[in-house]
Amino acid sequence: YLRDLRRRSFGSARGPIEEGQILEIARECGSTLFLSGRIKTGDYVTWRLVDTRSGKSLAARKVDGGDLAVLADQIIAGVLPVLAHESGVADTVDPLGGSFCIESLTSQIEQDVEAYLQKIDDMGGVQLAIERGYIQREIQESAYAYQKEIEGGERLIMGLNAHASEENRGRFRLYTPRPEVEQNQKQNLRRIKQGRNPARVESRLAELRQAVDAGANLMPPLIEAVKEGISLGEISGLLSEAFGTYRENISI
Repeated sequence: YLRDLRRRSFGSARGPIEEGQILEIARECGSTLFLSGRIKTGDYVTWRLVDTRSGKSLAARKVDGGDLAVLADQIIAGVLPVLAHESGVADTVDPLGGSFCIESLTSQIEQDVEAYLQKIDDMGGVQLAIERGYIQREIQESAYAYQKEIEGGERLIMGLNAHASEENRGRFRLYTPRPEVEQNQKQNLRRIKQGRNPARVESRLAELRQAVDAGANLMPPLIEAVKEGISLGEISGLLSEAFGTYRENISI
């Protein structure tokens, strides 16, 4: 499960488990499990690492060079500050006291969403809002405010501006694809194009052009084009010639 979680979160399931990855595991699964158990029982939750297939303890086993028991301690150590500073559960005395907190938060979200959608409708709809740069501007302002809260210490993110180990600060690896991946893809594309019937390819592209000019449903000719081995680049090129290329209206 840990390898699957790391693969979905970081693109790789191999190598030593680093502090940032432990915190992400704590965010994705540990904090929810711990909070639900804490609210249900009113007591702290202990972690028992067992193999779900055999039911045997995994405390003595190794994972990527480390003890599972130690890893469990590291995850639970990350769960508590994540709950305290990131979840918002500490913003009220009793999160589920008579369900008032949950109900009020739900109502507030509903009201805010309806007001926001109404504001966009008053502009003339989403398309006009995008064309005027409103959506992009809202994203920019939201991202700026979020980052400002982090850098000012108003919003604490575990491992980033709180509870961060100095030895792990600034450590990251950029993903770099293997050089042979590009070459293999180019070879596959050349092989597919060499095996096509040129006359049928032109016929399918002509059908797609006709559908574009007529404003018809493009899905049927697109499917037939793909079946004939026409590449995504060829299809995109044809559609770009007909519709042009969208340029986002960026306003600062």
